[in-house]
Amino acid sequence: FIVFLILTLFGAGGEQNGGSQGAPSVVLLSEITMYNAGTGQGNWGGRAGADAVCRLSGNRPAGHVDDNVRAFLSVSATDEIRDMPGNYNVPTHLPIAGPTGLVISTDWAGLFDNSLDLSYVAANIQPAITNVWSGSTAQGAEIAGSTCQGWISNGNDGGAVGTSNSAVGGGFLLQGTLLCQGHATLLCLAF
Repeated sequence: FIVFLILTLFGAGGEQNGGSQGAPSVVLLSEITMYNAGTGQGNWGGRAGADAVCRLSGNRPAGHVDDNVRAFLSVSATDEIRDMPGNYNVPTHLPIAGPTGLVISTDWAGLFDNSLDLSYVAANIQPAITNVWSGSTAQGAEIAGSTCQGWISNGNDGGAVGTSNSAVGGGFLLQGTLLCQGHATLLCLAF
């Protein structure tokens, strides 16, 4: 069915219906790519703004449609990292890899089970990162009052941060809290 849909949309010769050569390439899913969209304060413009930063990032992998590029953040109790498969159709069965292709986790659940090898994360999500905004517990649940007001504040309130250089996976999403006026990295997913 997927091959039929791709051929229908882009034609068997790689040309978009009625279009010319140079149609956008289509990515067949074999993995989810996690990448660094840059460093900034806690005001990412809420979910919509953070997703837009991910879409516009020069680190974004080629070929992913905008609806399949999301900021890796918990924003509210109804928009948590752990809810991303249900909210945004993030596949749970695919491996998560850094931009270099090295697998960080064999599947979605592996991001939360404390078995994540963060040496892979630190080495493969370039440029090198340490603190990452998450707003989440180690299991991907939103921490009330620790999301820089839904990622719209650069003030004295706080945002939960993880770190890419912890020895074990639990610190990946929650290492502590940073003032929203501080700077941490925004991680993104392309799937």
